[in-house]
Amino acid sequence: MRSLGYALLMRFGPRRLGRDIGLVHEQLLRDGRAAWLGAPGEPRPGAAGADIERAVARVKALLA
Repeated sequence: MRSLGYALLMRFGPRRLGRDIGLVHEQLLRDGRAAWLGAPGEPRPGAAGADIERAVARVKALLA
């Protein structure tokens, strides 16, 4: 019975995640939150501002 459950999980369960995080890099580049080393241009203004403010607020809430 165990092997049947495992086989079903492997067949119909979620696909195993790989180590390739290229999609994460692409999203960061599109959002202006990252740039390739030596690439011309500047990150978009304010791209990380809201995230930083939100993170600081959360940390302060944890410490309060």
